[in-house]
Amino acid sequence: TPTPSVSTSDSSFKKYTDDDNRFTIEYPDDWVLAEGHRDSLAAFHDYYDWKTSAQVFWNDDDTLDNRSDSKVLRAIEKNQWEQCKDYTFAADDRKCSDFKAVGSDVFYTNDNRKVYFVKMTFTLEWKNVSGKITGKEYPIVSITGLIYDGNGSWALQTESHEEVFANHYDKIIHMMKSFSLEPNAQQQTQPTTKSVTAIPGWIKNNAEWWA
Repeated sequence: TPTPSVSTSDSSFKKYTDDDNRFTIEYPDDWVLAEGHRDSLAAFHDYYDWKTSAQVFWNDDDTLDNRSDSKVLRAIEKNQWEQCKDYTFAADDRKCSDFKAVGSDVFYTNDNRKVYFVKMTFTLEWKNVSGKITGKEYPIVSITGLIYDGNGSWALQTESHEEVFANHYDKIIHMMKSFSLEPNAQQQTQPTTKSVTAIPGWIKNNAEWWA
């Protein structure tokens, strides 16, 4: 796995600020601010009928506890494998299979916070808009970037259709490196209401599959 290398801001990115000023993150200026999982604090799609989607989550009580980098990375891999294994059409509107952890690394944000980076591949099958199982499978490349902060951790989780991942990789790493916490922020476990670009109804049917 190549070591992430994108680190500088440029005019092709916009900055998103959390409503409660807990964090900021840059995202590509041609991507859209979208609706995501009910627990996500921000969601970004490369376009409405997305091929890459990225979301920010806060994990309460997920602490570092003096673990080594390798133990943290293996724990992320195990957690993501368990999520894939446990997805059901009934509960999540999707099925996940063929999970593989294919790379991991540790790097730093632009303001010097450590990011635990894990790259994974798996196959997804979704229900369609009418609730029927399509039988069509999609190869997915996923990245999790985890940043520990006091009493919990921040996770930037992305999923990309395999055919676009290489084109979006540098943008994803730029997002992770741009993630910044406000110095006096209070961590909260519940997302807040935020203004988003209007999303067609059929997109909302896919929102629940985010973990």
